[in-house]
Amino acid sequence: MLTDGVTEIRKDRDFIEREHIIKLIRRSMHLPAARIVRRVLYELKKMQHFELTDDFTFIAMKF
Repeated sequence: MLTDGVTEIRKDRDFIEREHIIKLIRRSMHLPAARIVRRVLYELKKMQHFELTDDFTFIAMKF
């Protein structure tokens, strides 16, 4: 689950594609949920030069 702050992250003036977020999550599926969140957050912050400009909520749950 994620908020629009995640999908409104910009890379070179354009919003990132939803598919990019999905790829980040899929590459992390082998990790525990908390580490998935940390890894995705890190990768998205890195795209923004470590300055998020909007509220950002990302929740991962594994069963």
